[in-house]
Amino acid sequence: MARPKSDRPVVRLRISLTLYPGRDDRLIAFLRDQPRRGIARAIKQALLTGIGPLTPATDATTETLDEALENLL
Repeated sequence: MARPKSDRPVVRLRISLTLYPGRDDRLIAFLRDQPRRGIARAIKQALLTGIGPLTPATDATTETLDEALENLL
C-alpha cells in the first residue's frame, strides 16, 4: 500500500554531477554502493554531517568544492 501524500510543503531540487574516474573514484564508489532508492537519502546525510555548518558560501569560504566533496567520504 502506498504512503499517504504529505500536506507539508516541499522543496524539490534536481542535481546533476559530472564525476571522473580516477579523480572521483571514492565518490563514485560511495554512490554505487547505495541502493537505487537510497541515493538521495545518502547524499542528504553526507551533506548534513560531512560538510559542516549549513551556511551559504561567501567570499570568506576557503574550502573548494573538490575539498568539500572529498570530505563527504
